[in-house]
Amino acid sequence: MSGDSAPFFLRLRLPILLVFAALALWGAYAVPEPQPVALAAAALGGFLAAYARLRNVPLALAAALAPLPGILWFGQAAYALSIAFAILMTADYSDALLKEHNPYIALARTLPSLAGALLFACLWSLHVPVQLPGLLAAAAATALCLPPLALSVPFGESAIVRGNRQREKMLRIFAFVGNIAESRWSMSLSGVGMVLAVLGWFEITVWPPYFDWLAAPAAGVLIFAFTLDIYAAFAALAAAALILLFTGGVGGALLLFLLFALFWGRAAGRFRAHGETAQMAMRRAMEEEGNSLLFAGLAAMIAAVPRGGAIAALHAGCGLIAALVLFPAFSGALRRMFPPHQSVEDMCRASVS
Repeated sequence: MSGDSAPFFLRLRLPILLVFAALALWGAYAVPEPQPVALAAAALGGFLAAYARLRNVPLALAAALAPLPGILWFGQAAYALSIAFAILMTADYSDALLKEHNPYIALARTLPSLAGALLFACLWSLHVPVQLPGLLAAAAATALCLPPLALSVPFGESAIVRGNRQREKMLRIFAFVGNIAESRWSMSLSGVGMVLAVLGWFEITVWPPYFDWLAAPAAGVLIFAFTLDIYAAFAALAAAALILLFTGGVGGALLLFLLFALFWGRAAGRFRAHGETAQMAMRRAMEEEGNSLLFAGLAAMIAAVPRGGAIAALHAGCGLIAALVLFPAFSGALRRMFPPHQSVEDMCRASVS
C-alpha cells in the first residue's frame, strides 16, 4: 500500500478488528441465527471464491466476513449479493495496489453498481414485498466494514508477487473471453440468446407474472441512467427479459445481473473516457475485470446453495451468464446492426487501433 495512510490503518488494525467482531457478535447474540450451519457454509464458500481471485488470505477473509453484521441482524437472504459485491470491491482494491493506483478510488469504484441494484430493489418493493431491510443492511454493512478491513491488511512483497502472478494468468485467459466484444462473436452469441428465448417461450412451464415483465425495461433504464449508453440499456433489457423467462420472475438473479451489468458498463465507460472506441473499451473491460466478475458470480452461486439449494444456485448462475456473456454480446450486436454516428476523429482512431 502506498502513501502515508498505510501505517495509519495498520496501526489501527486491532481496534478495527475488535469493533467489527463486536458488531458481529452483538448481532449473533441479539438475534439467534436459525441456520448457523448454512451461514457458515455460505461464508466458507465465499471465502474460497474470494481467495481463488485474490490469492490473499486476509483480503479474502475481509470480503467473506464484511457482510456479517448486517446478515446476523437481518437474515441470510442477501448474503449472495453481498459477497459478490465484496469480491468486486476487494478485487478492484487489490488491482489498484498492484498497479500503484489510488486505493481509495478503487474502493469507491464499485459503490455506484451496488447503488443501482439497491435502487431497483427499493422501487420494486413498492409493488411486491421483498426482504428489503435485510438487503439494505447487508449492503450497508459490506460497504462500511469492508474498506477499513481491507485497508488494515498488510500488503507486502509476497502478496504483490502472488497478486501479479494471478493477475497475469487471468489476463491471458480473459484475453480470449474478450473476443465476445468482436462483431462476429457478439452476433453469434446474440443468435444463441435469441434461440434460447424462443425455446424458453414455447417450453417454459412456470411463467413470470405479467407485471414482472416491466422489470426488463426498468433494468434498461437503470443501466442507461448509470452509464449513459443507449446500446447497453437495450442489451440489459434483452438480457433481463431472458432472466425473467428462465427464473420465473423478479428475484435475486436479476439483482445480481444488475450489479454485474453496471460493473461492466462503468468499467467500459472508464476506458472510453481514455479515448478507446466502444468495441475496444468493452474488450478491455472484459480482459481486465472479467475475472473479478466471474469469481464474484461463482461466490454468489456457492453462497446461495446452503439456503436455497440447487435452484437458488441455478438462478444465480443465470444472472452471472447473462451479465458475463449475453449482456456484452447483445451490446456488441446492437452496435454492429445500428452503428452510431462517428466523427472523423473517431473513425481515424478506430482505423489506427
